[in-house]
Amino acid sequence: HADDVMLPTRLARQVEFLQTNPVVAVVSSLVYNIDSEGRIIARSGSPITSIKTAQEARDRHELVAVHHPGVMFRKSVVLEVGGYRQQFVPSEDLDLWARIMEKGHLVVALPEYLLSYRIHGTAASVANARGVVLKHRWVKVCAECRRAGRPEPSWEQFNEQLRARPFFRKLDENRKDTAKILYKKAVENYAGRRRWRMLIPSCGAIM
Repeated sequence: HADDVMLPTRLARQVEFLQTNPVVAVVSSLVYNIDSEGRIIARSGSPITSIKTAQEARDRHELVAVHHPGVMFRKSVVLEVGGYRQQFVPSEDLDLWARIMEKGHLVVALPEYLLSYRIHGTAASVANARGVVLKHRWVKVCAECRRAGRPEPSWEQFNEQLRARPFFRKLDENRKDTAKILYKKAVENYAGRRRWRMLIPSCGAIM
């Protein structure tokens, strides 16, 4: 993320927040989405911008996503839970936050814009986007297994479980996955000034 832009107050604000909130192990922020020329094209939001909402998400065993380039965390906690796990890339952050929250810690996004996150027009392929969605689902299944005291399925076992799903469940989950991918592709096309590709959803997803 070398081409993202950190706002001057980011580190000071996050250090102050961690020092005054010992239950928080990971803190990120809201971000501006910028294009290749640095223009703001969108502003992010987050459902976990307070201690209270972060606690509620943890208690509901929700997977939480915060902007990874804007993260500051407590090294001791990350080492305690085993750090990032390479097999979950590119969703290794979701997996790490889940394991951190299972230990009782919180993950919070400051309700301030402290980072400009650059979105490139050179977008990942649809196949890669589907792969990311599946990795997110694997992270969720592994978290559910840990809470139930069962071993986590390997990537191969997880894919076997997907293939064994009933037909209509496959159809419904594919519909939801496609919606997420189309949204992501639309943002990428907008950032790359390829707005004509947003006119037809299937065109925006394939190109």
